[in-house]
Amino acid sequence: MGGQPPDPGSTSSGAVFLSYASQDAEAARRICDALRAAGLEVWFDQSELRGGDAWDRKIRIQIRDCAVFVPIISANTQQRAEGYFRLEWRLAEQRSHLMGRNRAFILPIRLDGVAEKDADVPDSFLEVQWTRLPEVSPAAFAERVAQVLSGRPASSSQMSAATAAPQGRVDPESSPTPAPAVERAPASLSRGESRPRRAGWPRMIQLGVPALFVVIAALVLIPPWQHREHARNLLLPGIENAAAKMFRSNRQIFDQAMEAHKYLPDDPTLAKLLPSIVNRLSIETEPAGAEVFWKDYDTPRADWRSAGMTPLKDAQVPRDYLRLEVRKAGYQTIDLAAPMFSLRMTPIKMHLRLDPVGKLPPNMVRIPKSTTDMQIVGIEKYGPKEVPEFLIDKYEVTNKQFKAFVDAGGYANPEWWTVPIRDGDKVIPLSAALARFTDRTSRPGPATLGSRKLPRWHGESARDGGLVV
Repeated sequence: MGGQPPDPGSTSSGAVFLSYASQDAEAARRICDALRAAGLEVWFDQSELRGGDAWDRKIRIQIRDCAVFVPIISANTQQRAEGYFRLEWRLAEQRSHLMGRNRAFILPIRLDGVAEKDADVPDSFLEVQWTRLPEVSPAAFAERVAQVLSGRPASSSQMSAATAAPQGRVDPESSPTPAPAVERAPASLSRGESRPRRAGWPRMIQLGVPALFVVIAALVLIPPWQHREHARNLLLPGIENAAAKMFRSNRQIFDQAMEAHKYLPDDPTLAKLLPSIVNRLSIETEPAGAEVFWKDYDTPRADWRSAGMTPLKDAQVPRDYLRLEVRKAGYQTIDLAAPMFSLRMTPIKMHLRLDPVGKLPPNMVRIPKSTTDMQIVGIEKYGPKEVPEFLIDKYEVTNKQFKAFVDAGGYANPEWWTVPIRDGDKVIPLSAALARFTDRTSRPGPATLGSRKLPRWHGESARDGGLVV
């Protein structure tokens, strides 16, 4: 079933796609030989090893690009309620809906005595003419296909000999039913007799209302179908290809996956790909009602995208290392990078406390409470550890700030050293710790900082390059 998958980049718009049940492989081969003898390109797979995502994707591309689709219908297809050939039939039928009614695309072949009215086939197969084998030779069918591809109409004798009428049409082999006689109106009407009036507007309305409903139904039903086909035949193969090459997800592949999932919510291939593309984001804030924004960490100039308002539960974001912002009017914006450990990409769950603007010291931020894993080889056994929330400078300390701290006696001021100082398991006083704090001259350090002139380029902030050296 299906042709031997070529490289998608080399597909030809003039190819014939043969779709058949594996039990009909021999008959399909004879038809293939006849088509190729007529100089036609045929996609025909004789391999018994079928399946896999790459094979499936190539089959979909072939059906999308072929010029003629030939389903082979037999007692074998009737007995098989499931089979890959049925998916091929459905894809071909869906593509035919995009074509004009004069475009010959589906050319069914019937191998045995299966009646059209009993055939388990898509409805569109019943709207076209069937070829009966062995009444018609494969060579005659190949000639008809060649005429279809060349755009030349087949003669009436060829059509009646090579095809069977579709369901609902008159079979050429059956006796035609005589048309009912039509009474002629008299040449003239006697005086006083009125001529019948034309139907006029009532007749036009009677015909127009059903047509209007058909147009409305088409406008409602066709666009969603087109979206599904776009997702299945274009988006999904692109997502598979990108997922096979990516180290982590990103906004681009995430957006494609979300669009495909909107139209293919139950697609098994997409379901296998989503866990590697999509992560879950859950954030609670005190107070609630903050808006959470995200972007890929390695695209800092990209626009922020809103994930929703807190409390936020299982919002979908790329399975990537992200920049997050939590914003609420009147409160200091919180900047975050998550997940905490970028290689594991676990679901993001946080509980944050928002601080009113002006409550925290200038240029300081609150680091939320978290559980930190020990991911360094040799110390994994000491983790995970619960780390309470704390405040930290937003920027690194500059030389100028450090000098001001030393000049103000910051090291000797016990107000800044409230945490016990330990030497092993023993707590030691601040004075004993300061006695050990010496520089390379063995003097209490940094002894030379007071007489040292800072380089002119050392500015006030880390962004000016004024880091501690």
